[in-house]
Amino acid sequence: ECVKYYEYKEKQKPIIEANKAVPMIVIRNMSRDAIRVIDSGNPRNVGDMFRIEGINYSSYIGGIAIRFQGMNNQIYSPRARSYTHQEYWDLYQEHADWYDEAAPKAVAWSNQSKLFPACFLGALYLHLTKTKHHPEETVDKFIDQICDVVPTENETICNLRRVLTNFRLVGQKPTEAQITVYVIKTWNAYLKNRNLKVFKNMDPNDTDIWFI
Repeated sequence: ECVKYYEYKEKQKPIIEANKAVPMIVIRNMSRDAIRVIDSGNPRNVGDMFRIEGINYSSYIGGIAIRFQGMNNQIYSPRARSYTHQEYWDLYQEHADWYDEAAPKAVAWSNQSKLFPACFLGALYLHLTKTKHHPEETVDKFIDQICDVVPTENETICNLRRVLTNFRLVGQKPTEAQITVYVIKTWNAYLKNRNLKVFKNMDPNDTDIWFI
């Protein structure tokens, strides 16, 4: 047995309180990169990994990264595939400055609206500005309105907010794939200066629309 844990009649106590010697394994001079795979099987999640690396908004960075990747591949559901901790880290490293910029904006938007997950909003912001190359001012204004940061008279945006609010009023929660379809239709209508009074063909499994 490499390590033997001492069990006590009472609840297990910290080593100091127990006043007992406990054999432990100490490994020195390991690569710092090892932190991204140690304990990745269960207790240490992706947010923990980013926090240990000193990344701000560590709880959101990984979620934004995989959603941004998914949007770039026109994938409606961010959980279409699973990622290892190393893959999360590699995604972040590709555009670290982008994620660091998007995360605080996304959290602020999400806290204001309560209708959209912060990770979704961060990925949306990056997809529209970095991949679709729309002006940041245009994208900020759109997200400000769908999140009710600023008042809007745009009928489509009002309908979007009404639909998502109704989900909550009846005790339902739309999937992120459904939210993506609603936001795609709203964004496309917004750019074309069109008003959608009714959202049609909203099944994410049976649609081929994407952000223009």
